[in-house]
Amino acid sequence: MVRFHGRAVSSSVVVVSLLLLAPASVAAQLGGLVKRAARGAVEDRVEAALPFTPRAAPEFNDRVLEIGPSHLDGLLAGFAAEVEYAKGASREFEDSVKAFERRHEAWERSVEEYDRAMERYEPCRERFLEQEEATSTANQARTEAALEGKNDPATQRKWEEYQQEVARMAAEQQRRMLEAAAGVMAESRRERTEDPRLVEACGAAPERQDEPMSSLSSPEGVLAARGAEASGLTAAQYSIMRERVLYWAREEGRPRAMGFTEAEIRLLDERSEDVEKAVERMRKGKVPL
Repeated sequence: MVRFHGRAVSSSVVVVSLLLLAPASVAAQLGGLVKRAARGAVEDRVEAALPFTPRAAPEFNDRVLEIGPSHLDGLLAGFAAEVEYAKGASREFEDSVKAFERRHEAWERSVEEYDRAMERYEPCRERFLEQEEATSTANQARTEAALEGKNDPATQRKWEEYQQEVARMAAEQQRRMLEAAAGVMAESRRERTEDPRLVEACGAAPERQDEPMSSLSSPEGVLAARGAEASGLTAAQYSIMRERVLYWAREEGRPRAMGFTEAEIRLLDERSEDVEKAVERMRKGKVPL
């Protein structure tokens, strides 16, 4: 993109006019200025005429977006939002810090209350669990006792007596199995209802609140958040696109260290006046660039 340096040419005309009216010594000094100004203007024109090959564009993804017309419109809206909120950003950040400090103090008080509640809760919970352990042990012993027994028939009885003994043994075994099943069911019911009964006995366990976190790190963070919100981009998309467009503006449309696609450069070249005006408003508004 060719840029003409009108100020340099105008300055040269003024200096030449002064040379015609100045003494010889002053004219010599001014002559040096004229030569340097003319040389600078020539160098600028030569540089603008040199072929320019941009670096390869970055790999685009959900964070690094290719700059399109709608994206650029959104970014410029974000720039305007940053200018609008620049004066109040420091105050908003300070208010955010104070609000965070209040939340953190409230959290510290909640932790102290949690610790006191746990001191009251833990002894009750330990007693309850000791009782549960005793009940569980009794249920297991009941089951094991019911399953124990000698089923060996008497070897010296008559056949009829043996049959009767077998019947009695079967009845006894059935009784034991029912008793064992009762123990298993009792333990199952105890396990299923342990938590509700613990709540009934000791109340709900105290809950410790999460420590609050601050989302804004600086006044610049406030402006970035405002800009991203106005742009319609995510915070990451806005931050990356902002950096790329501001770099393009600093390099006057000839970026060498950061890559752009041909379509991006063509768009930025077409909208250069809009971008330059937006950047100038940001400078005047003391928005960090």
